[in-house]
Amino acid sequence: MTTYAKIIDKYNIEPAPPVNVTDSGLVVNYNSEANAEQLLADGYLPVTYSEQPAAPWEVAVYTAHAGQIVQTYEAVPLEDYRAQCIAEIQAEAGSRSEAAKTGFSYPEVDTREKQASGARALQADPESATPEAQFVRAIASEIGIPVEALVERILANVKKAGDAEAKIIGIQNRLEMAARAATTHEELAAIAWPETTEEQ
Repeated sequence: MTTYAKIIDKYNIEPAPPVNVTDSGLVVNYNSEANAEQLLADGYLPVTYSEQPAAPWEVAVYTAHAGQIVQTYEAVPLEDYRAQCIAEIQAEAGSRSEAAKTGFSYPEVDTREKQASGARALQADPESATPEAQFVRAIASEIGIPVEALVERILANVKKAGDAEAKIIGIQNRLEMAARAATTHEELAAIAWPETTEEQ
């Protein structure tokens, strides 16, 4: 189906509206071949879209040629694409880091270091009176379990969280190093996170 548009700039077009308001009333399905004469009179041109999909490093560009708008693709400069890929790698690291916190409430995550410090202090000295140790004792008292049991639970959770974060950071840095070393668009496009952080 042929549609019509105006060129805004090299990278953007303005499609004709689906409904056009005229002195005579509304023209429904305005952006269609049936209204070609009026569309051309209004400054719109038919658009010929590329039949090939764009590569990940390409953007659509538009030119007016022989009474129509022709869509082609243009490669993003390599350094711009590199910066885009690195930003995407970092964003994915942030998303996976947040996902690793699933199952824990905000207060639990927010006080994780305080709990860990208190648990380590109590593990080294069950009589420890540091503020962090007192914090862990207060949690254990409220739960109604022995302090020793909570210390064990906290340290297990901290280790699990630390292992997950270490893996995320490691993969992130490995991918960023590959992105900085890449010399072609194709090499950059091939850099990807594993489906899950557990994969290497």
